[in-house]
Order: sequence, then C-alpha cells, then structure tokens
Amino acid sequence: LVLMIQYGNTRFLFTGDMEQIAENDMLDYWGEDYDFSADVLKVGHHGSYSSTHYRLLRAVMPEAAVISCGGNNDYGHPHTEPVSRLQDAGATIYRTEKMYNIVAISDGETVTFYWQNKFAKPWTPEDK
Repeated sequence: LVLMIQYGNTRFLFTGDMEQIAENDMLDYWGEDYDFSADVLKVGHHGSYSSTHYRLLRAVMPEAAVISCGGNNDYGHPHTEPVSRLQDAGATIYRTEKMYNIVAISDGETVTFYWQNKFAKPWTPEDK
C-alpha cells in the first residue's frame, strides 16, 4: 500500500514495503506530471538496499525520512545504501531502531517530530 496524505501545505508519502521495481512502476504509471513531492517520506521496506532509490528521491525531495525497523533485526535493516541516498538528498533521517516510537505532527504548515528515546537524535544534513 502506498499512501499520500496532504494536510494543509504539508504532505506525507508512506511507501509500505515498496522496492525499486515498484517505485519505478509507480513513477512510470503516474508520469512526470504527477506531484510526488512530500515533506515526510516513510522509507520503503524497512530501509532495505532495494528501496528508496535516487529516482524516487528526486520525485519526492523529502525534508524528513522515517525508517521503521527493529534494533538488531535479522535482516540488518536499515542498510547503508538507502541511508546514504537519503543523506545525499539532504533529508533529516529518523530511525525507529535508535529513536523508538516516532510521532510526526502537522499543523498544516510545519511538521514537528517527537520520539521516545530522548538520548537519540535524528541525522541532519548539518551532520555531514
């Protein structure tokens, strides 16, 4: 399931378990004229190497990205490749395996994030 939610001037794109083939299928089906831009991207497939490729990132251009995965999971999620691509795109990265529960709240103009682990912090473009 892929879901775009818009509230006021803020947009969220939830990509479920989407991998590169499905990303390309979606972009091809809707075409270049569809506005995929979103303030927040829920990263596909728990941050697997097979998700969140540059073509999707160029279409979405997220300010923030949330990767949902468990700590020390058997799959090694998130993989370094999508994290690196998100860093290249300049997105602030929120990761559940470090921050635990993550909540994003929109007032229609801005999105504010809260997370459970107060000792963790998101990766920001300033961290380069």
